Amino acid sequence: MIFFTGFAHAQNLKISSGKGLNLDWYTDRNLTVNQISGNIPLFSFRVNGNIFNMGDAISQIADTSFVFSFENQISGEVFPDQHFNKGWKCRIIIRNNTGDTVDIENIVPFGETAGHIYLTSTGPWALARAKIFRPGLGPVGVILPDNAWELGYGAIPLHIRSSMGQCKEIH
Repeated sequence: MIFFTGFAHAQNLKISSGKGLNLDWYTDRNLTVNQISGNIPLFSFRVNGNIFNMGDAISQIADTSFVFSFENQISGEVFPDQHFNKGWKCRIIIRNNTGDTVDIENIVPFGETAGHIYLTSTGPWALARAKIFRPGLGPVGVILPDNAWELGYGAIPLHIRSSMGQCKEIH
Protein backbone atom coordinates (compact mmCIF):
# COMPACT_ATOMS: atom_id res chain seq x y z
CA MET A 1 0.00 0.00 0.00
CA ILE A 2 1.30 3.48 -0.85
CA PHE A 3 0.13 6.77 0.65
CA PHE A 4 0.47 10.00 -1.31
CA THR A 5 -0.80 13.52 -0.75
CA GLY A 6 -1.65 15.61 -3.79
CA PHE A 7 -2.35 19.33 -3.93
CA ALA A 8 -3.77 21.67 -6.59
CA HIS A 9 -4.20 25.45 -6.52
CA ALA A 10 -7.97 25.30 -6.94
CA GLN A 11 -10.71 25.68 -4.40
CA ASN A 12 -12.76 22.78 -5.75
CA LEU A 13 -12.34 20.16 -8.47
CA LYS A 14 -15.13 18.34 -10.28
CA ILE A 15 -13.93 14.81 -10.97
CA SER A 16 -15.90 12.52 -13.25
CA SER A 17 -15.93 8.79 -12.55
CA GLY A 18 -16.99 5.60 -14.30
CA LYS A 19 -14.47 5.32 -17.11
CA GLY A 20 -11.51 6.84 -15.30
CA LEU A 21 -11.07 9.67 -12.85
CA ASN A 22 -10.82 12.80 -14.99
CA LEU A 23 -11.00 16.52 -14.21
CA ASP A 24 -14.11 18.26 -15.58
CA TRP A 25 -13.88 21.73 -14.04
CA TYR A 26 -12.41 23.62 -11.11
CA THR A 27 -13.20 26.75 -9.15
CA ASP A 28 -10.51 29.36 -8.63
CA ARG A 29 -9.89 31.56 -5.58
CA ASN A 30 -12.77 33.84 -6.70
CA LEU A 31 -15.05 30.77 -6.86
CA THR A 32 -15.38 31.15 -10.64
CA VAL A 33 -16.12 27.83 -12.37
CA ASN A 34 -13.60 27.06 -15.14
CA GLN A 35 -14.19 24.19 -17.59
CA ILE A 36 -11.24 21.95 -18.47
CA SER A 37 -11.09 20.92 -22.11
CA GLY A 38 -10.09 17.39 -23.06
CA ASN A 39 -9.73 14.36 -20.84
CA ILE A 40 -7.29 15.28 -18.09
CA PRO A 41 -6.65 12.35 -15.73
CA LEU A 42 -6.41 13.13 -12.03
CA PHE A 43 -2.95 11.48 -11.99
CA SER A 44 -0.91 8.62 -13.37
CA PHE A 45 1.65 6.30 -11.78
CA ARG A 46 3.95 3.50 -12.85
CA VAL A 47 3.86 -0.12 -11.78
CA ASN A 48 7.00 -2.07 -12.76
CA GLY A 49 7.68 0.63 -15.37
CA ASN A 50 4.20 0.53 -16.98
CA ILE A 51 2.02 3.65 -16.86
CA PHE A 52 -1.35 3.37 -15.12
CA ASN A 53 -3.36 6.42 -16.18
CA MET A 54 -6.39 7.31 -14.05
CA GLY A 55 -8.28 8.10 -17.26
CA ASP A 56 -8.27 4.34 -17.96
CA ALA A 57 -9.31 3.14 -14.50
CA ILE A 58 -12.66 1.65 -13.58
CA SER A 59 -13.91 4.07 -10.95
CA GLN A 60 -16.83 5.05 -8.80
CA ILE A 61 -17.70 7.63 -6.19
CA ALA A 62 -17.92 6.36 -2.60
CA ASP A 63 -19.17 8.35 0.41
CA THR A 64 -16.00 10.40 0.99
CA SER A 65 -13.64 9.10 -1.69
CA PHE A 66 -13.16 7.95 -5.27
CA VAL A 67 -12.49 4.21 -5.64
CA PHE A 68 -10.52 2.94 -8.66
CA SER A 69 -9.19 -0.33 -10.08
CA PHE A 70 -7.20 -1.62 -13.04
CA GLU A 71 -8.29 -5.14 -14.05
CA ASN A 72 -8.09 -6.34 -10.43
CA GLN A 73 -4.27 -5.91 -10.44
CA ILE A 74 -4.02 -2.51 -8.81
CA SER A 75 -6.76 -0.67 -6.95
CA GLY A 76 -7.04 2.23 -4.58
CA GLU A 77 -8.86 5.25 -3.28
CA VAL A 78 -8.54 9.02 -3.51
CA PHE A 79 -9.63 10.88 -0.36
CA PRO A 80 -10.16 14.65 -0.85
CA ASP A 81 -9.26 16.67 2.27
CA GLN A 82 -12.54 18.44 3.08
CA HIS A 83 -10.89 20.68 5.70
CA PHE A 84 -8.08 22.07 3.51
CA ASN A 85 -9.05 25.53 2.21
CA LYS A 86 -5.93 26.79 0.44
CA GLY A 87 -6.53 24.71 -2.69
CA TRP A 88 -7.50 21.09 -3.34
CA LYS A 89 -5.66 18.39 -1.44
CA CYS A 90 -6.09 14.63 -1.38
CA ARG A 91 -4.63 11.44 0.02
CA ILE A 92 -4.14 8.53 -2.39
CA ILE A 93 -3.92 4.89 -1.36
CA ILE A 94 -2.69 2.41 -4.00
CA ARG A 95 -3.08 -1.34 -3.37
CA ASN A 96 -1.30 -4.25 -5.06
CA ASN A 97 -3.89 -7.02 -5.54
CA THR A 98 -1.48 -9.50 -7.13
CA GLY A 99 0.60 -12.07 -5.29
CA ASP A 100 3.76 -10.52 -6.75
CA THR A 101 6.01 -7.79 -5.42
CA VAL A 102 5.68 -4.67 -7.57
CA ASP A 103 7.44 -1.31 -7.80
CA ILE A 104 5.01 1.61 -7.65
CA GLU A 105 6.55 4.96 -8.52
CA ASN A 106 6.25 8.24 -10.42
CA ILE A 107 2.87 9.54 -9.30
CA VAL A 108 2.29 12.52 -11.61
CA PRO A 109 -0.62 14.96 -11.21
CA PHE A 110 -2.61 15.23 -14.50
CA GLY A 111 -0.70 12.19 -15.86
CA GLU A 112 2.36 11.61 -17.98
CA THR A 113 1.09 12.90 -21.32
CA ALA A 114 2.74 14.72 -24.20
CA GLY A 115 0.18 17.56 -24.06
CA HIS A 116 1.43 19.31 -20.92
CA ILE A 117 4.43 19.97 -18.70
CA TYR A 118 5.29 17.37 -16.07
CA LEU A 119 8.23 16.37 -13.89
CA THR A 120 9.04 12.78 -12.95
CA SER A 121 11.92 10.34 -12.56
CA THR A 122 13.19 8.22 -15.43
CA GLY A 123 15.54 5.29 -15.82
CA PRO A 124 17.80 3.80 -13.16
CA TRP A 125 18.77 5.71 -10.03
CA ALA A 126 21.09 8.69 -10.70
CA LEU A 127 21.60 12.18 -9.29
CA ALA A 128 19.81 13.75 -12.29
CA ARG A 129 17.20 11.00 -12.65
CA ALA A 130 14.36 13.54 -12.51
CA LYS A 131 13.41 15.15 -15.80
CA ILE A 132 10.97 17.83 -16.82
CA PHE A 133 8.98 17.05 -19.96
CA ARG A 134 7.60 19.86 -22.14
CA PRO A 135 5.23 19.56 -25.12
CA GLY A 136 7.13 19.36 -28.40
CA LEU A 137 10.57 19.40 -26.76
CA GLY A 138 12.92 16.79 -25.34
CA PRO A 139 13.19 16.19 -21.58
CA VAL A 140 15.62 18.21 -19.47
CA GLY A 141 17.45 16.69 -16.48
CA VAL A 142 16.67 18.29 -13.13
CA ILE A 143 18.66 17.90 -9.91
CA LEU A 144 16.32 17.86 -6.92
CA PRO A 145 17.07 18.15 -3.19
CA ASP A 146 17.43 14.85 -1.33
CA ASN A 147 13.95 15.14 0.19
CA ALA A 148 12.25 15.64 -3.21
CA TRP A 149 13.48 12.70 -5.31
CA GLU A 150 10.01 11.16 -5.46
CA LEU A 151 8.41 14.48 -6.41
CA GLY A 152 5.87 14.43 -9.23
CA TYR A 153 4.62 17.66 -10.78
CA GLY A 154 2.12 18.41 -13.52
CA ALA A 155 0.90 21.66 -15.08
CA ILE A 156 -2.00 21.84 -17.51
CA PRO A 157 -2.77 24.80 -19.77
CA LEU A 158 -5.88 26.75 -18.78
CA HIS A 159 -7.81 29.12 -21.00
CA ILE A 160 -8.99 32.11 -18.97
CA ARG A 161 -11.21 34.91 -20.33
CA SER A 162 -9.96 38.34 -19.37
CA SER A 163 -12.33 41.18 -18.51
CA MET A 164 -11.94 42.42 -22.12
CA GLY A 165 -13.21 39.10 -23.54
CA GLN A 166 -9.82 37.96 -24.82
CA CYS A 167 -8.74 34.42 -24.14
CA LYS A 168 -5.25 33.82 -22.79
CA GLU A 169 -3.44 30.60 -21.93
CA ILE A 170 -1.74 30.24 -18.57
CA HIS A 171 0.15 27.41 -16.87
